[in-house]
Amino acid sequence: MLDAPVAQAIAPQAGPNPRWRMLLYNLKMQRKVYYMERATANGPRHAETWNAQIILLDGPEGKVIATYHGQANTRQAAREEASGRALAALGYY
Repeated sequence: MLDAPVAQAIAPQAGPNPRWRMLLYNLKMQRKVYYMERATANGPRHAETWNAQIILLDGPEGKVIATYHGQANTRQAAREEASGRALAALGYY
């Protein structure tokens, strides 16, 4: 598994894919990957910036292995970006 600084440096190659979050969720349902998700908004309502985190775990209630960040103008786009980075680090795309 990659350590956190290296893992955060990995970015999705071809721009946001609207299916990265779904792919990561499917892996979670197959019990191949365990993660938590967090999204927060910063800035005024008319110009919000969303920050999302995917926190990979070593088991269902395990310790944190790595954290992947995404930032965008919408919550969905930020979550997709973070999911894409997690999938890239895991080698699933």
